[in-house]
Amino acid sequence: MLGEHDDEFANRYLEIAERFRSETRDPTTAVSLERQILDRFAAITGLAVTTLDVSCKATTCRIRMVEQPGAAFQPLQGPGSFANLVEGFGTVVSNVTETDDGTAVFEWLLARDPPPPK
Repeated sequence: MLGEHDDEFANRYLEIAERFRSETRDPTTAVSLERQILDRFAAITGLAVTTLDVSCKATTCRIRMVEQPGAAFQPLQGPGSFANLVEGFGTVVSNVTETDDGTAVFEWLLARDPPPPK
């Protein structure tokens, strides 16, 4: 049975996922944000990844990372810490699934506050 925290987290995840799906891509900011995030991942040593996909829109980004099969979980610490990866985003939600062969698939949804109306 899910506790209140779990329901709240699941609802927030679904809210950010819907926001990501419905937002348009802002090429001016998206390319820059994607590059920043990819550069942050590149600074992590020992990360065993087969796929890393970063997609940003107007105020949200989605990161999907697939670990190499059999890779031991490595917490993101030091200069490549998780906090560094998501710095500048107000909301971060995540989901981890496992494929049939035991490969971990991570998905992070990052959301910034929309800019104030002009």
